[in-house]
Amino acid sequence: MSYSLIMVIRDDYTRLDLISSIDWKHLGIEVIASLKEGIIAQKLIELLKPDMVITEFSVRGVYAMLQACPIYHTLIFGNSEKEMSSTHKAFGLGVFEYHQKPITPQKFNFVLMTMKKKIEKDRKNVIESNVEKKFIAIELPQSTNNHLANSAINFVEQNYSKNIGLQETAAFLGVSEAHLSRVFKSETKMNFVKYLNSYRINESIHLMNDMSLSINQICNAVGIHNPSYYSKIFKHFLGVSPNKYRESFIVYNINNELNSN
Repeated sequence: MSYSLIMVIRDDYTRLDLISSIDWKHLGIEVIASLKEGIIAQKLIELLKPDMVITEFSVRGVYAMLQACPIYHTLIFGNSEKEMSSTHKAFGLGVFEYHQKPITPQKFNFVLMTMKKKIEKDRKNVIESNVEKKFIAIELPQSTNNHLANSAINFVEQNYSKNIGLQETAAFLGVSEAHLSRVFKSETKMNFVKYLNSYRINESIHLMNDMSLSINQICNAVGIHNPSYYSKIFKHFLGVSPNKYRESFIVYNINNELNSN
């Protein structure tokens, strides 16, 4: 299977150098667009729906573009102190990894392979979820053997409806974002942003039973204030849109009720 990629790098030389350094056919990835403007890229991403996006902080309109990017499959890299201090905002929008310039062809190739494997694993999980657990929420670790990871899980449970992320959680626990991120992934086998988004999706599924609530009201209630982003991550985790899931959930419950009577 071939995976599609859009590259958005401001500097022409850097962009062309990265493209020419990779054996894309061997890797199973096709570069379907290469450009320097985030605003134009956003429209292309929404239209073409690529599997991966490679971009950088210095691209104009990068944060608006990130909201259209495929979940967890976006790489950002930069080298200024300002850019490095903004990584938490990028991770809050589902950035897969952050790498500092310069990035060698060998490192770039490794990153692409890692992203590809991540996508394959995610898609496999979605298929298994649809077959085996069609109307069950995402399975999440309830506790670990690590106090810091458990404290982070508890913080999410208590505050998921608020505007929180890795930065706010780390600040509350009195540790650095990097340390919390490293410990959390080591103990739970998933990164913090994915856990937070998964927890919010699970809570939103519970609220779907209340038919007086619209999908927009539900996503706001679980701390996701962008309906399109909510729909994107919902479909990423469960394979269907929130509306489609809700319809199927209702039919499933009605059939179960009829069969039990």
